[in-house]
Amino acid sequence: MKSSRLILLVTSLMLAVTGHGARAAETASDIEYIAVQNLASWNIAFNEGGLDQFDEVSTLYTEDAVLMTPSGQAETTTAGIRNFWKTLYDIGFNAHTLDISEVQGDDNSIIVTSRWEALRSPENDMIFEGRMISVLERQSDGRWRTTYQRWN
Repeated sequence: MKSSRLILLVTSLMLAVTGHGARAAETASDIEYIAVQNLASWNIAFNEGGLDQFDEVSTLYTEDAVLMTPSGQAETTTAGIRNFWKTLYDIGFNAHTLDISEVQGDDNSIIVTSRWEALRSPENDMIFEGRMISVLERQSDGRWRTTYQRWN
């Protein structure tokens, strides 16, 4: 029930902020393709590391993005989002994957519900999993970036 209310809230916020509803949507296959590519970029950026990996992850978000952490804390800056993901990686979360559960959207915004899974340190093989909701917005340069994300 909580996730249904959250989806309704996110959808309502998107409509209010973007003024959508009247404009024709891209095809469902286009929207799904965009979502798949976004999650693939995210998986690659997080997992194929190096020193710049968290800078790459943070470029997948808009400058005014909001990341709601499982604890309910809102990260609202690029540096805060970058540090959140780096901290998880530093304490042993790796082999992170995102898989799409549901996608809906139009020409300028897409809501992606996905399942995430991460391995915490190879020594103890603890697997964590949950759900994530991301709102992607088309930028003026045509790129799609995350403007809101909530996960548990």
